[in-house]
Amino acid sequence: MKRIHAFGCSLTAQHHWFGLHSQAAHNFHIHKAAKNGIVGFVDEETGEHRDKIKTGREPWHWSDKNLDVSSYAISGGATNMQLIQYGNGVADGSIDKDDIIIWQITNQSRHGIFWDMWLDKETVPDSPVNNVREYGVLQTNHAFVDKLYDGENEFQPMRMNMINRGLGCNPKTPIPEQYEEIVGHSQRNYETIYDQMWSLNGIAKRNPKTLVVYGWYDAFLINDKNYKPKLDAFLLDNEIEFIEEPILEFSNRMGHPLQDSHHPHWHGYKAFTDEVLKIKLQQLGWI
Repeated sequence: MKRIHAFGCSLTAQHHWFGLHSQAAHNFHIHKAAKNGIVGFVDEETGEHRDKIKTGREPWHWSDKNLDVSSYAISGGATNMQLIQYGNGVADGSIDKDDIIIWQITNQSRHGIFWDMWLDKETVPDSPVNNVREYGVLQTNHAFVDKLYDGENEFQPMRMNMINRGLGCNPKTPIPEQYEEIVGHSQRNYETIYDQMWSLNGIAKRNPKTLVVYGWYDAFLINDKNYKPKLDAFLLDNEIEFIEEPILEFSNRMGHPLQDSHHPHWHGYKAFTDEVLKIKLQQLGWI
């Protein structure tokens, strides 16, 4: 069975590459996974998800015939959140060197920061079943710092509680304005571009079956200039496989409708999966 590990933001989290599933038709799909029951249900008329098993703090998972897919994507997530989850997967042995990595690059100005409030359904009112991953939150253990002293003569695993600074001050992200303003100054040089590209270089060396996917074109605008061609050149120079056209731009070009949030509709995600991603993976001989 081919194992796929998918990373990204909402452009991945809204579909988790479920279009690769054999039962994922253009208008309707139902899939039952061994562990979680129904993991996807798309309305026949609108293409919108009507029901999903809420996996809380864990990555999404589905399997079908010859594919086993884990999606670590976080809506509103940031680059360093993706890197942490990949690193934890390597550390705990769940990501093997021969596994396929689908890495969707998100907006480089996003940055996950430590937050001392343990976010749950009480502190994130819009998350009724503790599925905090839908709101830009990553909660996981630290792979390098095993345990911390809790003040009561006991050492507990270090829990990481991160939130995307870029989501701003709203009911989903209870970050005070003054805190965000202070942290925001650290992003003026867009240094996260270096973090992601050189990390991808290392990831692709450990996992040669790494495929980079772009979410949307405007994520790479700085002062009205788009630097995506330089990222393309970096990937080419370092022999990292990638798909040049972003998911959103492909969906728009093919005439698929958008959601109110300006994200692709399910049919756009499914079309990109069928007509671009799946073909690329087959051409590479990975699936």
